[in-house]
Amino acid sequence: MADVFGDALHALHEGRITFRDFYARTRTEWHRMSVALRRNWTLPPTVTVDDVEQELLLGGWRALGKWRTGRAPLRSFVVWNAHDKAIKWIHQQRGCEQHTRKGSSRFAWCISALTRDDAAGVHMLESVADSGPGDDERIDYETVLAEIPDVATTVAGRAALKRFIAAEGDLERAARQWHADKEARHLFSLTSAEHARQIIRNEIRSVRALLTADDGGASW
Repeated sequence: MADVFGDALHALHEGRITFRDFYARTRTEWHRMSVALRRNWTLPPTVTVDDVEQELLLGGWRALGKWRTGRAPLRSFVVWNAHDKAIKWIHQQRGCEQHTRKGSSRFAWCISALTRDDAAGVHMLESVADSGPGDDERIDYETVLAEIPDVATTVAGRAALKRFIAAEGDLERAARQWHADKEARHLFSLTSAEHARQIIRNEIRSVRALLTADDGGASW
């Protein structure tokens, strides 16, 4: 299946098309991502899907200029950083007050956990609503892997990321659950929960190095 979005990104990066042409070819994808982000939080009525899309585009444009061959695939790098930029902007609009943090998406939790240099923040970095995410928001967990399917270069790496995402960004819980899975223990030769934790942690470090536009800062 042709990757229109990825092909258009490469054409833009190589100067073969203008940004106007790029947006014309990919606007459906940007709109879809904007709608998915906009629905996950209670935002002021003045914040529209178009506003979120503009932030995504700005983040994507900035990431495009920072991408270098040898990093993560261009599509993965741009989509990841576009979402990171838009999520930070959304939280600014919300004011991040405790009583307004309902409906935070699991996608945002994992973006935060993978991009922030905060060892204590490996656990939930977004406040969880008392009732937890709704059914619609459960889909967002898979969004991370669906949008950037080639970020993990090995089967074990992809499995590690999936466990981390399923554990809502909680490294310790992800490791315990992965090791508790008999089939996974056999398939990936997991000798202990600590072993599983190390694999997940190493994969997170790799992902962060590949996908974050900011080259500075120490990894946790």
